[in-house]
Amino acid sequence: MPQQINTQHIIDANVMLIKPIAGPDGVNTRTELLYNNGKRKTKNMRPLRFIEYACRHRYNTYPHIKAEVKTLIDVSSKPPFFLPDPQSLAFFSTHSDRVPENCWINVRYVQKIEHYKTSKSKVYLYGGHTLIVNVSEYTLRHQYQNGLHLAYTLIRQKIESGELIRKYDQTQHDELVSVIRDFISIFKEIRLALMNEHRYYHPKIAEDPPYKNY
Repeated sequence: MPQQINTQHIIDANVMLIKPIAGPDGVNTRTELLYNNGKRKTKNMRPLRFIEYACRHRYNTYPHIKAEVKTLIDVSSKPPFFLPDPQSLAFFSTHSDRVPENCWINVRYVQKIEHYKTSKSKVYLYGGHTLIVNVSEYTLRHQYQNGLHLAYTLIRQKIESGELIRKYDQTQHDELVSVIRDFISIFKEIRLALMNEHRYYHPKIAEDPPYKNY
């Protein structure tokens, strides 16, 4: 069994999207992984089950990571999740992890989120890939913002501990600083967009959903 986990239950930095698809046992019973090169892989289990195995591969558990996210960014309702070292990966969810249609999206590959028809959203990912989500644009932007907040917090932890300075030479470190600045810029753009809709941002907004279809 350990060998199976090592080879088949891995989520790496190239995974853009983890979503449920139909299988022999019905709708949303299998998992599809979309990679940044356009490649897709299918797993014969539900996404949350697959994520639990991926956490075990990193010598952790999904409940423990959820608890750590609560400590790091104080979000407990529909929280993003991350996989720790060797490279921390941050994903945000489209729904509660108890909802069968829930998808997990890597914050690194989101290019744009926009309104799509009634109470739905369209997510544009790297490489021209898109995803239609059955939640409002406003709700999904908050989920994305929580994911960015988590990603930024993880990077900042490494900076403050001096770990990044030890790992990277000066050129790589300068590139990393640029990435962090991009995170902050996107974070500010999302906040501005929400404020322009006359809905004032506060950190726990995702825990008090404004729409019933959330």
